[in-house]
Amino acid sequence: MSAAVKLDSPSSSELLRQFGERLACVRRARGLTAQRFSRELGISRTTLGAAERGEPAVTMGTYMRILAQLGMAADVALLAAQTENSASIVRRHQRFAHEVERGQRHPQTLFALPAELVARTELEFPENAFGEPQPW
Repeated sequence: MSAAVKLDSPSSSELLRQFGERLACVRRARGLTAQRFSRELGISRTTLGAAERGEPAVTMGTYMRILAQLGMAADVALLAAQTENSASIVRRHQRFAHEVERGQRHPQTLFALPAELVARTELEFPENAFGEPQPW
């Protein structure tokens, strides 16, 4: 794992941090210790810790292994199923990043999914999969 990976926007860093935090919450909610879970995944505790902190040097493959082991791989399918073309996705993400940087959008709102995508998606999450509700 490379130690010098940097993201080019604060909003990207915040999203990745929140993603890692949610992975850790799900793991803990299932009663799995970091040591046991990393052993099940075949990765080091250091790598698992980096993923749960949302460090950008963690590979997509490692994140996918964690999601699959937690039964959350379908979440990535939501992203892969987007029907927008890549140029419009890039423009939308750039717009969101600028809005966050100007204080016009809170980074946590970037997790919202389009209503039409949610309407045709069926996902089941275990109770408290993301930990206790937060006051934001």
